[in-house]
Amino acid sequence: MGYRLGMPELPPLFADLQKKLSDAMASGPAAQVQAQLRQTLDATLQKMDLVTREEFDQQGLLLEQALMKLAELEAQLKALTAGTSGPTDSSGVGKTSSGSSDPTVTSTSPSND
Repeated sequence: MGYRLGMPELPPLFADLQKKLSDAMASGPAAQVQAQLRQTLDATLQKMDLVTREEFDQQGLLLEQALMKLAELEAQLKALTAGTSGPTDSSGVGKTSSGSSDPTVTSTSPSND
């Protein structure tokens, strides 16, 4: 009988008994309980309406793109509203530098004649 480092070699009777016990545990009540727990866990997770990591990351990218577009649109809206709040109308047609809508009218300042 040779000696190995670690566990000593079991006699054939005990090795056979150990193998039978391992097989019985694998196919016995412990395995059945584990299988039932797995089925229950799988059913519970399916009811929870969970998403995969890939789906979550994809939605994060879509949200980021939507927020960037929203910021662009807000900037455009602010620029448009700032441009229409002045004395000129939105088309800018018919306005002169004096602010009059009649192009024939010129502004005059009082003179000291």
